[in-house]
Amino acid sequence: MAARIGAGLADGRPFRLGFLLHLDADLAPADAYQQAIDLFQAAEELGYDSGWVIQRRFRQGKEHVSAPLVVLAAIAQHTRRIRLGTGVLVLPLEDPIKVAEDAATVDALSGGRLELGVGPGPFPGAWEAFGLPLSERHQRYAETIARLHEVLDGTALNSLGEVLHPPGHGVRERLWQATTSDLDLAIGAAEAAGKAGDGLQLSRATAWRAPSPADAQAQQASWVDAYRAASVREPRVQVSRAVYPHPDRAEAVRLVTRACGDGRAGCRRNVTWPGSASRITWPPTTPCSGHPSEPGRAAAAGRGLFPAECTGPTLRERLTRTAPERQVRRAPSASR
Repeated sequence: MAARIGAGLADGRPFRLGFLLHLDADLAPADAYQQAIDLFQAAEELGYDSGWVIQRRFRQGKEHVSAPLVVLAAIAQHTRRIRLGTGVLVLPLEDPIKVAEDAATVDALSGGRLELGVGPGPFPGAWEAFGLPLSERHQRYAETIARLHEVLDGTALNSLGEVLHPPGHGVRERLWQATTSDLDLAIGAAEAAGKAGDGLQLSRATAWRAPSPADAQAQQASWVDAYRAASVREPRVQVSRAVYPHPDRAEAVRLVTRACGDGRAGCRRNVTWPGSASRITWPPTTPCSGHPSEPGRAAAAGRGLFPAECTGPTLRERLTRTAPERQVRRAPSASR
């Protein structure tokens, strides 16, 4: 049986705690970005180790962040300790040299706090807009991640011997690769991340691509085993789980298990990404979400997937309620 995910920390905590930011409210862009700054400030005060920003172009999923490194540069100027991550930047649609320049600049501005997460990105509309075939995303990712490694390592970039500036050695040590959604390639991708000395980013373990959340967790555990076996540096694994924080368990269950309009339980809704022929039935087994205590099934309500009655506390309230009491107002060890 595959080992449990999580290696533990020297200070006794079982894991570092971060959050994934979704800016999908119907706000003006400037207001949404200010909300991101406010949330990172609140998370830092509460003792969170890191915050991670996703990348979605053209308001896919109603998201506002198309330039995550620019947003993190702004956040860096309003925080001092919390680590700043991308989860993830779609590398094959970018120039690796430009990504390295931007990342190294953000790292310098933030005092070495950037955690650069990259991945192949599955969104067909974005690939179409860039005039690139989605079928080539894995090949392009392999090429661009290899080039990004070279640039961050300080390889000469032209006949003049010029190299990246600001230097990217710190970012190179804090580079993360996301696993692919293609199950046939996932183990190979995890091994490649390990061989490169990069961290491994895992998405939520849900029943979208597995018979059950438990099966999805077992799949992810096998990827982690492959990654750890191949790692040339100390392994770094990031696990993402959706939770629904609420001070009252019964009320939380009520909010995330609403009935259908006619009183029947088990409502489902379909989520279709623009430009994609694929359709995902959400939720996999229960209305709005699974049970809050079950990893991978607790809903992140308020992300535009659920109606109003499925949403609960504000984002700031959720950060407050999920922050471990012993982490409040202390400086956790740096995420590496």
